[in-house]
Amino acid sequence: MDFDDLVALVQIGFALLIGLLAWRLIVGAEEARTAARRRQFSRPEAVRHHDLASDSLFSATMIRKRVEQLNIDQPDVVLDFARVLAGNAWAESATVTTIDRFGIELVATAAERSATSRIPFALPLTDATYLESALTQLARQARAHQKGNT
Repeated sequence: MDFDDLVALVQIGFALLIGLLAWRLIVGAEEARTAARRRQFSRPEAVRHHDLASDSLFSATMIRKRVEQLNIDQPDVVLDFARVLAGNAWAESATVTTIDRFGIELVATAAERSATSRIPFALPLTDATYLESALTQLARQARAHQKGNT
Protein backbone atom coordinates (compact mmCIF):
# COMPACT_ATOMS: atom_id res chain seq x y z
CA MET A 1 0.00 0.00 0.00
CA ASP A 2 1.54 3.26 -1.06
CA PHE A 3 0.98 6.80 0.12
CA ASP A 4 -1.75 7.56 -2.46
CA ASP A 5 -3.79 4.52 -1.31
CA LEU A 6 -3.48 5.62 2.29
CA VAL A 7 -4.66 9.15 1.42
CA ALA A 8 -7.62 7.69 -0.48
CA LEU A 9 -8.59 5.53 2.52
CA VAL A 10 -8.36 8.53 4.87
CA GLN A 11 -10.53 10.58 2.49
CA ILE A 12 -13.13 7.79 2.33
CA GLY A 13 -13.09 7.53 6.13
CA PHE A 14 -13.66 11.28 6.49
CA ALA A 15 -16.45 11.19 3.91
CA LEU A 16 -18.14 8.36 5.81
CA LEU A 17 -17.71 10.21 9.11
CA ILE A 18 -19.18 13.41 7.66
CA GLY A 19 -22.08 11.45 6.16
CA LEU A 20 -22.75 9.76 9.50
CA LEU A 21 -22.67 13.07 11.35
CA ALA A 22 -25.01 14.67 8.82
CA TRP A 23 -27.42 11.72 9.11
CA ARG A 24 -27.34 11.96 12.91
CA LEU A 25 -28.05 15.70 12.76
CA ILE A 26 -31.03 15.11 10.49
CA VAL A 27 -32.40 12.29 12.65
CA GLY A 28 -31.76 14.30 15.82
CA ALA A 29 -33.57 17.31 14.39
CA GLU A 30 -36.60 15.15 13.48
CA GLU A 31 -36.61 13.59 16.98
CA ALA A 32 -36.49 17.08 18.50
CA ARG A 33 -39.39 18.25 16.29
CA THR A 34 -41.46 15.21 17.29
CA ALA A 35 -40.73 15.76 20.98
CA ALA A 36 -41.60 19.45 20.68
CA ARG A 37 -44.92 18.60 19.00
CA ARG A 38 -45.79 16.18 21.78
CA ARG A 39 -44.89 18.74 24.45
CA GLN A 40 -46.92 21.39 22.64
CA PHE A 41 -50.03 19.24 22.48
CA SER A 42 -49.75 18.21 26.13
CA ARG A 43 -49.62 21.80 27.41
CA PRO A 44 -53.07 23.08 28.37
CA GLU A 45 -52.24 26.63 27.37
CA ALA A 46 -51.39 25.43 23.87
CA VAL A 47 -54.87 24.02 23.47
CA ARG A 48 -56.99 26.49 25.42
CA HIS A 49 -56.92 29.00 22.58
CA HIS A 50 -58.26 26.31 20.26
CA ASP A 51 -61.84 27.24 19.48
CA LEU A 52 -63.90 24.05 19.65
CA ALA A 53 -66.82 25.71 17.92
CA SER A 54 -64.69 26.20 14.82
CA ASP A 55 -63.16 22.71 15.01
CA SER A 56 -64.42 21.01 11.88
CA LEU A 57 -63.21 17.64 13.17
CA PHE A 58 -65.80 17.47 15.96
CA SER A 59 -69.27 18.96 15.99
CA ALA A 60 -70.49 20.55 19.21
CA THR A 61 -73.24 17.93 19.35
CA MET A 62 -70.76 15.09 18.99
CA ILE A 63 -68.57 16.50 21.76
CA ARG A 64 -71.54 17.03 24.09
CA LYS A 65 -72.89 13.51 23.51
CA ARG A 66 -69.52 11.80 24.01
CA VAL A 67 -68.78 13.83 27.15
CA GLU A 68 -72.21 12.93 28.58
CA GLN A 69 -71.72 9.30 27.67
CA LEU A 70 -68.34 9.14 29.41
CA ASN A 71 -69.60 10.90 32.53
CA ILE A 72 -72.86 8.91 32.83
CA ASP A 73 -71.96 5.47 31.47
CA GLN A 74 -68.27 5.24 32.40
CA PRO A 75 -67.61 7.22 35.59
CA ASP A 76 -65.07 4.64 36.77
CA VAL A 77 -63.03 5.12 33.60
CA VAL A 78 -63.16 8.91 34.00
CA LEU A 79 -62.04 8.54 37.62
CA ASP A 80 -59.13 6.35 36.46
CA PHE A 81 -58.19 9.08 33.99
CA ALA A 82 -58.17 11.63 36.82
CA ARG A 83 -56.31 9.51 39.35
CA VAL A 84 -53.78 7.78 37.13
CA LEU A 85 -53.24 9.85 34.00
CA ALA A 86 -53.78 13.31 35.48
CA GLY A 87 -51.99 12.49 38.74
CA ASN A 88 -54.90 13.32 41.04
CA ALA A 89 -54.69 10.20 43.23
CA TRP A 90 -56.80 11.97 45.86
CA ALA A 91 -59.83 12.29 43.54
CA GLU A 92 -63.13 10.81 44.71
CA SER A 93 -64.96 11.68 41.50
CA ALA A 94 -64.18 13.15 38.11
CA THR A 95 -66.07 14.73 35.24
CA VAL A 96 -64.96 15.17 31.64
CA THR A 97 -65.61 18.77 30.62
CA THR A 98 -64.51 18.73 26.99
CA ILE A 99 -62.89 16.67 24.25
CA ASP A 100 -61.01 17.99 21.24
CA ARG A 101 -58.56 16.64 18.69
CA PHE A 102 -55.68 17.01 21.17
CA GLY A 103 -57.14 15.26 24.23
CA ILE A 104 -59.65 15.51 27.05
CA GLU A 105 -60.10 17.95 29.90
CA LEU A 106 -61.60 16.87 33.18
CA VAL A 107 -62.26 18.12 36.69
CA ALA A 108 -61.27 15.89 39.59
CA THR A 109 -63.01 16.50 42.91
CA ALA A 110 -62.79 15.40 46.53
CA ALA A 111 -63.98 16.92 49.79
CA GLU A 112 -63.41 20.67 49.35
CA ARG A 113 -60.77 20.11 46.67
CA SER A 114 -60.87 20.15 42.89
CA ALA A 115 -58.44 20.35 40.00
CA THR A 116 -58.81 20.78 36.27
CA SER A 117 -56.47 18.61 34.21
CA ARG A 118 -55.73 18.07 30.57
CA ILE A 119 -54.90 14.59 29.30
CA PRO A 120 -53.44 14.60 25.81
CA PHE A 121 -53.95 11.89 23.25
CA ALA A 122 -50.76 10.17 22.09
CA LEU A 123 -51.06 12.16 18.86
CA PRO A 124 -53.61 14.75 17.71
CA LEU A 125 -56.57 13.15 15.99
CA THR A 126 -56.82 13.72 12.27
CA ASP A 127 -60.24 12.16 11.88
CA ALA A 128 -63.24 12.00 14.22
CA THR A 129 -63.43 8.23 13.71
CA TYR A 130 -60.21 7.86 15.74
CA LEU A 131 -61.79 9.30 18.90
CA GLU A 132 -62.99 5.97 20.30
CA SER A 133 -59.63 4.29 19.77
CA ALA A 134 -57.84 7.25 21.41
CA LEU A 135 -60.15 7.05 24.45
CA THR A 136 -59.70 3.27 24.60
CA GLN A 137 -55.94 3.75 24.49
CA LEU A 138 -56.12 6.16 27.44
CA ALA A 139 -58.28 3.69 29.39
CA ARG A 140 -55.84 0.85 28.72
CA GLN A 141 -52.93 3.07 29.72
CA ALA A 142 -54.62 3.95 33.02
CA ARG A 143 -55.55 0.31 33.70
CA ALA A 144 -52.02 -0.92 32.90
CA HIS A 145 -50.50 1.69 35.19
CA GLN A 146 -52.86 0.66 38.01
CA LYS A 147 -52.03 -3.03 37.59
CA GLY A 148 -48.32 -2.20 37.57
CA ASN A 149 -48.62 -0.32 40.87
CA THR A 150 -50.78 -2.81 42.77
